[in-house]
Amino acid sequence: MAGVGLDGYYDTPRDCPLTELADELEIAKSTCSGTFNRAEETIVKRFVAQQAGESTVPLAQ
Repeated sequence: MAGVGLDGYYDTPRDCPLTELADELEIAKSTCSGTFNRAEETIVKRFVAQQAGESTVPLAQ
């Protein structure tokens, strides 16, 4: 995903809709959404585990 224009995707309000991001990546909107959801889940779980003092969180279950 290097070079992908995420500018605006995480802004509030969002300046880059998921459809536009999927088009740029040349993938289906549903694929883009699922990929982002899994990535965000991993990041949040690792952050919470780190804050709780746990050493690691597996990448996949």
